[in-house]
Amino acid sequence: MSASVWADTSLEQIKQQANTNPVETLSLIEQRLTLKTLPLSERLELMLIESQLYSQLGYLDKSQQSAVNGEQLASAHNNFRYEIEFKLMQAEALSQMSDWPNTKKAYTDILQQVEQSNHQDKTLLIALTKSKYGLSCYYNGENQLALDLLFDAFEKYQAIDTEMVPTVLANIALVYDATGDHHTALKYFFKSLEYYDTDKLELAASVTYYNIGYVSLKVDKFKQAETYLKKSEQIARKHNITQGIAFATSQLGTLAIKQDKFEQALIYLNEAYSIAIDLKNDRLVNRILVQLLQSHIKLGNIAKVRNLINQIIPDLNQSSDAYQVDVLKLVSKFHADQNHYEQAINHYQQLIALLEETIDKTNTEQIRDMQNQFSNQLREQENQILKQQNELQKLKISEQQNQTLIFILGSAALLIAAVFMTLFWRREKQVRHKFTQLALTDELTGVPNRRQIVKLAEAEFSRHQRTQVDVIYCIIDLDHFKNINDTYGHDIGDIVLKKFAQSVKRIIREHDSFGRVGGEEWLLVLPRLPDNELTSFFMRIREACAAMDIPEIKETITVSMGAAKPEEHDRLLESVLKRADKALYRAKENGRDQVVLI
Repeated sequence: MSASVWADTSLEQIKQQANTNPVETLSLIEQRLTLKTLPLSERLELMLIESQLYSQLGYLDKSQQSAVNGEQLASAHNNFRYEIEFKLMQAEALSQMSDWPNTKKAYTDILQQVEQSNHQDKTLLIALTKSKYGLSCYYNGENQLALDLLFDAFEKYQAIDTEMVPTVLANIALVYDATGDHHTALKYFFKSLEYYDTDKLELAASVTYYNIGYVSLKVDKFKQAETYLKKSEQIARKHNITQGIAFATSQLGTLAIKQDKFEQALIYLNEAYSIAIDLKNDRLVNRILVQLLQSHIKLGNIAKVRNLINQIIPDLNQSSDAYQVDVLKLVSKFHADQNHYEQAINHYQQLIALLEETIDKTNTEQIRDMQNQFSNQLREQENQILKQQNELQKLKISEQQNQTLIFILGSAALLIAAVFMTLFWRREKQVRHKFTQLALTDELTGVPNRRQIVKLAEAEFSRHQRTQVDVIYCIIDLDHFKNINDTYGHDIGDIVLKKFAQSVKRIIREHDSFGRVGGEEWLLVLPRLPDNELTSFFMRIREACAAMDIPEIKETITVSMGAAKPEEHDRLLESVLKRADKALYRAKENGRDQVVLI
């Protein structure tokens, strides 16, 4: 489309094009926003569409940044409706990034702000906020709250805006699916399709097609699942919606697994995994990794299985409980089938410990009983593995050695029992200590994991609030780390992470805290460090990176660092970390290999 034609394109035409060709629409919106004579209302609407399209395509960082810019512009011109809509886009991005505590706070703050306002569109904005908040509750397992919010939004939309009704109906269906009522979920999904003009709203309909296919899998309606998943995939490919392609192909992989077509499953899953990695969608990446592991185990691809286990296990304790359970069940059984009894028992023990921890968090007695029963079954499997291991060991002992062993055991049974109990007690104590350490330490690098470093950061924040002692929070990111993994492989990438962690540990002071947040991202807490010394501190990290000896890598490893300090109005650590993250983003925008303090 030429610049002159584009200049004459109406806002309504842009909206229609966004539904059919989002990638080109984004490019055209960027051109349109450069016009200095653009009216404010049109500029705000274009920025909102831009943020929505980035989210739809899976570019969450860009979606959030666009929403932040839009909120600032709307707030500066006292445009309440757009200010709220941009805040909702930011909350939605946080939700997709799996930051539930901040997501929940953002939505409750927005809802309170709207309910206390006298804006003419108050009812519509309440419905919009509740529908988006309800969907985020669903994503994070708060299903009852999700239904309450969504049904409230549904009633409001029916009275004022029927165009939003199919979206809310589809979201209600998602919640019913999460509660296990799959047939009711399908009823609501099909009902939502009745409201769509599928030709004009093809992209919106494709999401519902995907969900129908996804739920149909759960009730073994394989033909229906395949039909609707392929409809969704075709629309996503037609419009180059990479996130849609990833979700549809991952579920087609699930369908292939259910039908024991594991080679076909790998074709779907490998494509979905590659896209999910590019989109940084951790939830989808984790789900696909479990399915890849399952498929390679079924096909007997032992080398692939071991590579996947080595890739998954180091960061496992930073993932959701459900994901950890799925992985540990597969890995434990794999090691048992391979006669790797010690590794199998180790993973079974981790699984039992995780289930017991989950039980402590659970309020429902029925679920507690089910988990206890499953935990007992796992203990029986662990005992069975021990018996198998003992049988193998006995086969290696000669008959004469067996007789001698029986004689010794018979004559010293009480002594052995006493020693066994003592050793068992010591072993249990060691195992518990080991689990405690594993729960606090990143297995790959040996530094505090996300849970522990955030706990240390919270403690320092509390100390600052009590004593007003200065503290600087820094978020560090290894520059172009994905390129290192893609070029040299994940094994070399792991070496980079280990050496970087070792280098920073040698630099930091005794009272500093440093840990791995996830991937190539790290959190550094620097109490009592003057602002004017931050740059020199960063330079020492920079020099240490440059000095890392990794023969396979020719280029110099660099890092970017964003830093922030608590301010008087900060009540939560998350506010400080959010500014540090913005500072990191600015450091990368400015060319990387630098520190920015805001």
